[in-house]
Amino acid sequence: GAYQHEVGFHCSTRTSVVVHEAMEPSIEEADLTDTQANEWYPVFLARKIMILVSLGPDRGTLELVPFDEDANPMGLLVEPGMAV
Repeated sequence: GAYQHEVGFHCSTRTSVVVHEAMEPSIEEADLTDTQANEWYPVFLARKIMILVSLGPDRGTLELVPFDEDANPMGLLVEPGMAV
């Protein structure tokens, strides 16, 4: 693709677009099943860059949770049209 050489990487494949409709968190959170985790495994295994775009219509908070148990999560305010 365009500008790949300038940024120092080559993109040979792309993941299909995934749209997630956010909503107020419920009190009950369901654990991810093994089957569901296996569906997402290849997506997160091979990806070096991931871009999230907030479509709106409202502002919200994106919570980034590191895999390191000693690190603290970080909340990021996102607005419609913002890319992270």
